[in-house]
Amino acid sequence: MSRIIKTTAKKAEGKKIMLSRPLFETSHIPDVLTEEQLLEQRLQLAEQEMKLKIEQADEYYRAKMQEIDEAQAKAEIEKEALFANAKQTGYQQGLNEGREKGEVSYNDQLQLAQDIVVSVSEAKRKELTAYERDLKALAFAIGAKITKQKMQDEGAFLPIIEDMLREVKEAKAVKLFVHPNQFTAIATQKESLIRFGQQLEIYPDKDMDELSCLIETPFGKVDASIDSQLTELRKALELPKEEVDIYEALYTKASETY
Repeated sequence: MSRIIKTTAKKAEGKKIMLSRPLFETSHIPDVLTEEQLLEQRLQLAEQEMKLKIEQADEYYRAKMQEIDEAQAKAEIEKEALFANAKQTGYQQGLNEGREKGEVSYNDQLQLAQDIVVSVSEAKRKELTAYERDLKALAFAIGAKITKQKMQDEGAFLPIIEDMLREVKEAKAVKLFVHPNQFTAIATQKESLIRFGQQLEIYPDKDMDELSCLIETPFGKVDASIDSQLTELRKALELPKEEVDIYEALYTKASETY
C-alpha cells in the first residue's frame, strides 16, 4: 500500500511527505570521486586522534591507581606506627587516640581513592562520548558534501526521480517540479520515466533548490530534495545541526587547499 498521505483532490496543494526509502541506491552513485579519498583521510586522522585520547586517559587512570595504592600503603604504615607508639607509652588514652587517628587516616585515604576512581571513570566516559559524536558528525558532514557534489553530475539525479515515481505509482496524473538547471536533462528522459501508465508533466521551478525535486499528485505531494532527506538522516543520527555545519565548513575549506 502506498505511503502517500491522502488529501482532498479539489486542490493540488497538499501535505509534504518524506520518502521512507533509503536516501540513495549505491548502484546509482557514479564512480568514486577524489573527495572520497579526502574523506577517508579525514576519518583516519580523527580515529587516530580518538585512540590517542583513549590511551592518554588510560595512562592517567593507571597513574591515579598507582597513587591510590601508594596512599593506602602509606595509611597502613601510619596506622601501625600510631598503634605502636600508643602501645609503647603504656597509656590507654594514647592507645585509643592512636587507634582513632589511624582509622580516620585510613578511611580518609579510602574515600580519596574512591573519589579518584569515580572522577577518572567519568572523565574517560565523557571523553569517549565526545570523540564518538565528533567522529560521527565529521563523517556525516563530509558524506553529505560529497553526495551533493555527485548529484550535480549529469544523470545522477535521474534515479531519485525514478524512485519517487515508483512511490506514487497509484496516481495516474503526476506533476514533476525540478530546478531549471535540472529541467533539460530530466525532460529528455521523460519517456523512460513513464513506467506505470502515469500521465507525467515536468515543470521547471526557479524557486526550488538545484538538488530539489517535488512530485505533485491528486493525493498529495512527495518531497525528495537532497537537503530535506539529509536533514531527516541527521535527526535520526541525533547530530546537532551546528556541529555538522562546522565540520562541513572545515571540510570545504580543506578541500579548497588541495
